[in-house]
Amino acid sequence: MGAACTFVLAVAVAATVREVVVLIRWVIEAPTDDDLWWGVVPALGGVLAVLVVARSATTASTADAYVYGIQRGTLDSRGALPRWVALLCGVGVGVPLGYEGPMVYFGGVVGVTGGPPLGTTRRSAGIACATAAVAMVITAPVAAAFFTSEVVRRGWPHRRDRAALATGAGAAWLVLRFFDDHGGVVGTAPRVSNGAVAMGAIVIGGTCGLVGRGVAAAIVRAEQRRLRPRMKVAIVATALLVIVPAGRAASGHWIFVGSGARLLAWAVGAPFVWIAVAALAFVLLVVAMVAGGVVGGLFLPLVSLGGAVALVLTRSWLSGVPVPVAVAAGGSAMLAAGYGAPLAATALAVSTLGLGSASSSAILAVVVSTLVADGATVSLHRR
Repeated sequence: MGAACTFVLAVAVAATVREVVVLIRWVIEAPTDDDLWWGVVPALGGVLAVLVVARSATTASTADAYVYGIQRGTLDSRGALPRWVALLCGVGVGVPLGYEGPMVYFGGVVGVTGGPPLGTTRRSAGIACATAAVAMVITAPVAAAFFTSEVVRRGWPHRRDRAALATGAGAAWLVLRFFDDHGGVVGTAPRVSNGAVAMGAIVIGGTCGLVGRGVAAAIVRAEQRRLRPRMKVAIVATALLVIVPAGRAASGHWIFVGSGARLLAWAVGAPFVWIAVAALAFVLLVVAMVAGGVVGGLFLPLVSLGGAVALVLTRSWLSGVPVPVAVAAGGSAMLAAGYGAPLAATALAVSTLGLGSASSSAILAVVVSTLVADGATVSLHRR
């Protein structure tokens, strides 16, 4: 009975998160390239998000901290409201961080609060609901299940957590099938040549491993800094008021609004030099948001950054690798390198590229990036 109730609770979380994600994506995609006034919106939202967190008895954290809290029984639900408000004020209006982090917290709070009255443990219900929440953000249930474990524990999930992870993934799959007619487990496999993409995958994986290693180190240093609220506001406001409008002025598009989807859409047709410059600016923005204490996640920004790195390589050298395959391989490889989550990255590649030569190449990129990154991770709670 407890397992059935946990599944129902996870389904409710998945359905709720789906609606919130739809709203956030609608807002982020709303500004057109002619809406010059939008240059100040992320800055105002980011500053407000920092102030909300600073004025409340809570802190901004990423997904690994929330999963760690679930597993250790220390997840605090008292910060739920300010974190939710900060999410909508910041990431909800285009601040360049992911919204999977706050959703993991939301799912975890629902699970640890509602699980015991329904006859299950706080840990199991929290993990199941957190998995369902992140799965609805990335639309990949199996990848979400591995990610919810790997952010705090290397290797395969602990035996006692596997049932909860499967429950959360199953709940998300059911909701995805009901609303979107796909489960997000295995994607459609594109036709590619093994020889054309294998060498490209090695290069993409190695490059993402090096870049991911540096990005992870910068983010960890930013997370460890303890700055005064005024300094946080100054960092967030300056970064957003300078880089976001500069990106619009240089490219003609709002490439730095959101967690990277708009950047990738622009990068597909841009010169490789400008893609590299934009990717560097995007990294600076993400690090500044982390240092400033904006509520948000790192999964989506890392995947977007990996896609941008892959586009730099395909447009400058690896012209034989199809763009969709390169972007998926780069995103998976950067996730593996930056978050130290090769199992989640492998499942993400399969959910995007299906089963075949394309996904095999992406998995090869994940293996190479993991070896090159050599254990680097943005997580402060890795055990």
